Amino acid sequence: MGKGWILGLVVFLLLGGIFTYSYFKVEKPLKDEIGQLVNINIYAEDNATGKNIITNYTASGGDLFYEGKTLEESPIVNRFNKNSSVQIESQNHEYYNNQISLKLYEENYTRARLILDKPSELKVEQLNQFLATNYVLFNLSTENIFKNLIVCAEWTRNIIYVKSNYSFVQEKPSSDYDKCFDVGFSFNSENFEEFMIEYKTLGKIKDNDYVKLNFIDSEKGITGLEEDKDYWANNTIIKLNNINY
Repeated sequence: MGKGWILGLVVFLLLGGIFTYSYFKVEKPLKDEIGQLVNINIYAEDNATGKNIITNYTASGGDLFYEGKTLEESPIVNRFNKNSSVQIESQNHEYYNNQISLKLYEENYTRARLILDKPSELKVEQLNQFLATNYVLFNLSTENIFKNLIVCAEWTRNIIYVKSNYSFVQEKPSSDYDKCFDVGFSFNSENFEEFMIEYKTLGKIKDNDYVKLNFIDSEKGITGLEEDKDYWANNTIIKLNNINY
């Protein structure tokens, strides 16, 4: 009877020690760690329709990094340390990418909604050609949104140069272009922009001489015009071969 009591006490103390060790070494630190984390509910939304969409994304803050896809029906939940700065960015081929910066405090959770815009076609309207100064003016507009516009020019050897009212781009997206200009303007349905170029020819140009303009979204590589459209080659309004120097 005495030995059994002693054995039971030993087992009780042993189990108690195991439970105490597990609590302070595993369970309590885990609870403390969870208490220092903030849940971020991440959504992505089409700005035009207001509907949730699926998009690739990355989220980073401190030593933590996540990547994955958002869902249409529910948020994706990522955890970050309290009092940390978090960057969330979409990675999408059909929409303009967007980035959110968050500063987390003592809240237990917060929401992050990536509002994404889908590019629309750039409309290019030729307004006039000023023969005395060799300027051509274009009106640029779009129905939804068009960002990061650069205009790249190509010309034949009897064209000496092409200039613009915008600064030129040092790094051209392709070596096929003679010069590119950074418009750096974001278009939507409520605004437009004027783009002007000046050209100079070498003497009398030939019928096969032309200047070709490429209107390019530098982020998405979307062209606002057909790839092989020469604005002045065989153009019914502007014919360079009728201009003599």
